[in-house]
Amino acid sequence: MYLDKKIPIIVLNYNDYQTAQSFLLHFKRELADILELVFVDNHSTDGSYEKLYEEFSALGKFIRNSENMGYGKGNNVGLRFALESLKSKRVIIANPDIIITKEAIYSLCEAMDKDDSVKLAAPKMLDEAGHEQVSAWKLQGVIRDGLSSMIITNRIFKLDKKLYSKEELSKDRLYVEAINGSFFMADMEAFAGIDFFDEDTFLYCEENIIGFRMKEKGYKELLLNSVSYIHAHNKTIGKIYSKKSKRYKILQESRKIYYRKCLKTGKFKLIIFSIMSAIGTLERKLIDKLPIR
Repeated sequence: MYLDKKIPIIVLNYNDYQTAQSFLLHFKRELADILELVFVDNHSTDGSYEKLYEEFSALGKFIRNSENMGYGKGNNVGLRFALESLKSKRVIIANPDIIITKEAIYSLCEAMDKDDSVKLAAPKMLDEAGHEQVSAWKLQGVIRDGLSSMIITNRIFKLDKKLYSKEELSKDRLYVEAINGSFFMADMEAFAGIDFFDEDTFLYCEENIIGFRMKEKGYKELLLNSVSYIHAHNKTIGKIYSKKSKRYKILQESRKIYYRKCLKTGKFKLIIFSIMSAIGTLERKLIDKLPIR
């Protein structure tokens, strides 16, 4: 497949020179001829931006934010630059801890060309060992999410995000409600139409808000299982927030934003969710104290 114009790829960095450097080297070797790099730094304080700019500024646009804006707002800076300056039909969001092939990008373009209702698409996600990860999930309500947040009830009832059956996930093409945000391609006009990422969330749950708003507009999200990419899950976030309880707390606050803004969840259900979150936090604090994790 031939692309008549480079697709912008937005990559966000915060205090992680090593991971970002590895991605940019991969980009330079494998992807620079088909993608337009927009590298956004969320006001790193470890000198990573300066070093990366010195090494790779010739690859594309480098933007440094004046503060750590969080994941959604930080990416939106790059997205708005791409919308205004690059005038592309599509755009890619990518974490720096991923490896993607040119063939997978071509396949996403072809799939979106064939089905105009698809406004967001992603390949199957694998870990570094080649094992399948949770690439997509169904949007759930506050009570089920609360139960899945508690380790004990989640293990008993198996309520985590693996909500698509093995039979469904064996299909080459699967329409889904929410796609993992570590790598995806979006229709620029449709993504801009929902104001890109929700900026009230600092980290996590952006995918649910995007999925909900895309569905409201009548758009589809597609998981393309015939191709894949590698994601070193939590490689970057784990460096910044090493404790599970801290990451979990941020996730739960973002979930509350999704419930209030999208599901219009009432106060009573939010109180129940807060109680379940408190139990989940205690569980993870105990895990953080264990010598072996």
